Amino acid sequence: MATLPKASELARIQSRTGEDYKLTPLDAEWAIRMGIFEGSDPIPVLWTMAQRWVLFRAQGKGYKTFAAFLRDFSQPINPKWLRTGEFCKPGGAYAGKGPCSEDKLARRAFAQTAPLSQIMLRDQTTVNTVVSWLKGEIPNPVPRATDFAQEPVAEGFLERNPTAEAILRVPANGCPNCNVMIVTDATQRWPADYVWIAAANGNLASASGIQSSKPTVRFAKAFARAVTSFWRA
Repeated sequence: MATLPKASELARIQSRTGEDYKLTPLDAEWAIRMGIFEGSDPIPVLWTMAQRWVLFRAQGKGYKTFAAFLRDFSQPINPKWLRTGEFCKPGGAYAGKGPCSEDKLARRAFAQTAPLSQIMLRDQTTVNTVVSWLKGEIPNPVPRATDFAQEPVAEGFLERNPTAEAILRVPANGCPNCNVMIVTDATQRWPADYVWIAAANGNLASASGIQSSKPTVRFAKAFARAVTSFWRA
């Protein structure tokens, strides 16, 4: 049976600009809820969110926790999309419309309020995958991606932003009901390993794979400082 990682097992989101955020048990809970209810491979989803987190923090967007950041982005776990939330309550922008249909409202209510133990029983394979990501055990398949949406929404965004690039559709055989991972103008010049996840054991997960050993960590930190100086020059 899938189990939550201990706080001491959770990894850190780090970047070449000096971002260093330690994931928490609350972050782990909402990453699992998002991973299950977004309905596609959770690995590109969560790596996209980690890179978006780094981008937004650099822009001073004000998020304090990764959990709050995930909830603000992901419709299934966003309280604004509940029956009493900003978008679906009487008078809300989508009240009585497709995005606030009864089946979607019920699904979101379950995703956000059911006990986590009950949520985890729905898809233990996805839970195990998310837990591995939270521990820094899975490489990045979507370097530079900082946005995603279901295909119809993504295509509209790409038409309005012709320099943006769709780099992955998951599940590929599920389109148009698939999630499209997007690289935008803000991150196209990022090196592939601009963001990495540092595991508790010292390993680094990135677009280059899993790099092990403490000397690698020391090298990565020194490299990050050097690149930070270059990018800020």
